[in-house]
Amino acid sequence: VREVAAAVHDPGWPGTGNWSFNVAHAGSVPGLGAVVARLGGVCDLERWIDAGMPVAVSVSYAQLKGASRPSRGDGHLVVVRGFTASGDVLVNDPGVRRSRVQREVPRADFIRAWTHSRRTAYLVWPE
Repeated sequence: VREVAAAVHDPGWPGTGNWSFNVAHAGSVPGLGAVVARLGGVCDLERWIDAGMPVAVSVSYAQLKGASRPSRGDGHLVVVRGFTASGDVLVNDPGVRRSRVQREVPRADFIRAWTHSRRTAYLVWPE
């Protein structure tokens, strides 16, 4: 933990919560590739999931919960782990109590929430 914290420390923030630094560090690990990207849409996420790789994404937390507009400072990360047969999004949300970590989010709410970050995704894969 100390080694990773030192490698991802962002003196401009300051702290270790800079996800671009975290992804860059993951990409420096032998056998892993990593990039921060802006994906074209949910279809791109579906291709990653179909390949067996969950994707961390940046969302508006308020919109993820169904609000029509983002709240100030409500940036949040979730991991997309799949899709339902009807296209809703299955996420793991580390910011909620344990009983609610695995959730299903209506597709329209997810798209609205993810668009707030301009569809930012944190991609890490085995090479």
